Amino acid sequence: MRNPVLAAIIASIFCSIIMILLLTNTVIDPYLKATNWSINLFDFYENNNEVNKIYILGDSLAQMGIDPLATGDYLKKNNESFKVYNLHYAGDNPYVRIVELAHMARSKPKIIVFCPQYRWFSTLYWTPSWGFYPQLEDRYSLVADKTILDPYTRSLFNKTQLDLIQKDSLNLFFYKKRYLIPSLQFRIYEALSINNSAMPRITNFNREVWPVYWIKKPQDTPNCEIIEDNNIQKKAFLYMTRYLKGQGIHVIIINMPYHPDYLRTISNESKNNYSNLMNETGCSYYNLDSFCSDLEFFDYGHINYYGRQNLTKEVAEIIRYEVTNAPK
Repeated sequence: MRNPVLAAIIASIFCSIIMILLLTNTVIDPYLKATNWSINLFDFYENNNEVNKIYILGDSLAQMGIDPLATGDYLKKNNESFKVYNLHYAGDNPYVRIVELAHMARSKPKIIVFCPQYRWFSTLYWTPSWGFYPQLEDRYSLVADKTILDPYTRSLFNKTQLDLIQKDSLNLFFYKKRYLIPSLQFRIYEALSINNSAMPRITNFNREVWPVYWIKKPQDTPNCEIIEDNNIQKKAFLYMTRYLKGQGIHVIIINMPYHPDYLRTISNESKNNYSNLMNETGCSYYNLDSFCSDLEFFDYGHINYYGRQNLTKEVAEIIRYEVTNAPK
């Protein structure tokens, strides 16, 4: 009886593996291609061959603050033909974004606009108790086979983080199983031609629109203290700007606005330390932290529809001015 039982077990395992591979290739992978931000971003870096393009990099403050289409239209009206892409990511920061550095440079944009904020370099962002693990895994595990890290970038991460960023094939195979249920739902809705707004979709990187109209007082936010000493976020940011400049890419830094009430909670010492860091990059630096009025925000740093219109015009004018200094 043992041989037939063993044979049945082996056959079941073999069939399970075949079924998992089939589901991965026909259901999970197409779902991820349709919905995963990082997969599409790395494909964008690799396949976008436009010559005159500008990348805006930042978190949700840049996402909600800058309209890339309006920025591109403004440049075109001023005889500067550039395609503008807002490659934002909510909760973005230099230490996580640096994983994309090599791909970003190989994509050869003419200009990269960094849109940092004070909190990136405060203890809130460089000493998180979770060690950046969820963010690194969520953003880069599915593109582990494409990730390129130079020696300095690798030195910034510990072994656990590197294992998340560059999963081996076996770990990546089992990691994808978490997407089985949502991918099956996705295929069912497609087959039934159901328009379900709850299902995720990837939007074009140059077509992000966030029409926010309401206004409210800023919520309580953690203290934003920036010390003079170096930290992992500063190291990543300085290396990224210098690396990109070394590749002939013109780098502009535009500091994002804060609600006046929250801006007053940031000490002058922290502001000076932040300003010194920006100057250390050697890039063109524009500080717009006080640009918007309190009526143009709906929390501590996310601006509403009216703030977005005004900030977009200002950013577009800055880029137009800087275009004359960009590599030809």
